[in-house]
Amino acid sequence: MAKRKPSPLRKTVAGGSAPIGVTLAEVLEPLLWLLEAIGVPRREVLATVRALPPVKLPAPVTIVRGGVAYLSRPLIRWAADPRFLGPDGRPRDLSFVAGDPSFSDLVALSLPRERPARCRDILLAAGAMIRLPSGQLRWRERAVLATGAESGVVPADEYLLPLRALLLALRTNLLHRARGVPEGAYQRAVSGFEISVADMTELQSFVARHGTALLETVDDWLTHRQKERHRSGVTRQGSVRPYLGLYLSTDSDEAQFSPGNFGSRRRTPAAKKRRRKVPRP
Repeated sequence: MAKRKPSPLRKTVAGGSAPIGVTLAEVLEPLLWLLEAIGVPRREVLATVRALPPVKLPAPVTIVRGGVAYLSRPLIRWAADPRFLGPDGRPRDLSFVAGDPSFSDLVALSLPRERPARCRDILLAAGAMIRLPSGQLRWRERAVLATGAESGVVPADEYLLPLRALLLALRTNLLHRARGVPEGAYQRAVSGFEISVADMTELQSFVARHGTALLETVDDWLTHRQKERHRSGVTRQGSVRPYLGLYLSTDSDEAQFSPGNFGSRRRTPAAKKRRRKVPRP
């Protein structure tokens, strides 16, 4: 059988020696388990997959795979370490090797085991920094956020991680119920209503405000508990890594959403919060 050639619209940049990201098996295994548990045989799944048309993107994209969060460490140091800040307090433009400090120095401090060239290529592809006409590198973001394919850069793990987290929560709840165990993962939803397009726009804004407030509250709580754990000297044994995601969608593929209200939020040391009371819709 001839090997299938990769699509010319997709270029993949791997994370090198960084912790590998979510694998295909980690997503497919809980998905197939759920489908089989509710009576959908695997042969039917495979037949459906084979019958689906290939995905066609409007323009070429660079797909970033691997430990994107791990490779964001130089960006965080770049924005916080006085050695890499200019007189105005902003991250200074860095040459790759020349200069003191250089981008290579930054990578050596943040990721001693990484090759600076590989780190540079991944962060450029992810849009977290840009290359100036002079050849210097300019800081843009503390971390890589999920963006649409129209941006030209797709951080794959930012989509695979929430998908896997949702599948695992559903599988956990189904397994608990099958065994008659009351405890399970948190799972709640609101659906069954029909509203206008204008109402949907207002709902999106409402959910964005209140959802962000909830996530920031949980973020604060987790940060506090993590600090307390470190102070107590407790080892990593028995640790868990919780994942909380909030998503708003519809049952139609034609729903229009504002592009500014999606993406994962990562805590950074210098993150500032703004909270305000908002009226009910």
